[in-house]
Order: sequence, then C-alpha cells, then structure tokens
Amino acid sequence: MTAVESAMDVKTLCLAILSRGDASGYEIRKELAEGVFGVFYDAGYGSIYPALSKLASEKLVTVRELEQDKRPDKKIYRITPIGRLALLNALRAQPAPDKFRSDFMMITLFANLLPARDIDALVNARIADLRSRLEQCREALAHSPSP
Repeated sequence: MTAVESAMDVKTLCLAILSRGDASGYEIRKELAEGVFGVFYDAGYGSIYPALSKLASEKLVTVRELEQDKRPDKKIYRITPIGRLALLNALRAQPAPDKFRSDFMMITLFANLLPARDIDALVNARIADLRSRLEQCREALAHSPSP
C-alpha cells in the first residue's frame, strides 16, 4: 500500500469525500466548492483529476465508467478498503500548522491609511460573509452521515 503523501493534500481530500459515498470528479469539486469541505479547503479540477488518477493507480480508489446519452462517459470513483486505511492514517497524523492567506487581514493591517467608512464597509461585508459561511457549514453538517 502506498501511503497518502501528506496528511491533508488533495488526495486525502478526495478520499475523505469518497468515504461518504461514490462520486465523480465533478461531484468532488462541487463538494469542495459548496459543501462543508469548502470552508477550509479548496481544490480545482486541475488538482482533483490528477489526484484521482494517482489514487486509482495506487489502488486506493476504483473507477468505473457510466455511460451517458450524448455526453462522454462519466467516471465514478469509489474508495477501497486500503483507501479507507490511508484516509484513517492521514487523519491520525499530526496536522501541519495552519497557514492563513487573508486579503482581509492585509487590508486591516493598513486600516489607518483608509477612511473609516471603507473600514466599516469592509468589516460589515466580512461579517455577512462569515454568517453565510456558517450557514453553509450548518446545512452541510445537517446532511452529513457522521455525528
């Protein structure tokens, strides 16, 4: 068995999503964009499909093609027992320190250079965004199979 290279890389994200059920690359991307994972991770098709290909070559997932009318066949991925073990091992690993990249924090660092109304607007927009993300998390968790 090949271990997942780092605890929370794109391969691990794919395994985590697939642990909840079979999915296509599109569905995995949608889960990252709109589901609970999207709150703390992001990955685009350019990293998801190579990760899925590598997971399949390492026998951590299986892939089957689903025929579609007037469209290319859809690839459906399923986590394997050794894929579940790899996911479990990744979840047991010591997490790397969090890294934050925040345009908001950069702007607030130089808030003294901006008019107060701009800072008010910035903070109010951030509060609205955080409330929206919190609701997104609540909705995703309400549909989550894990407690």
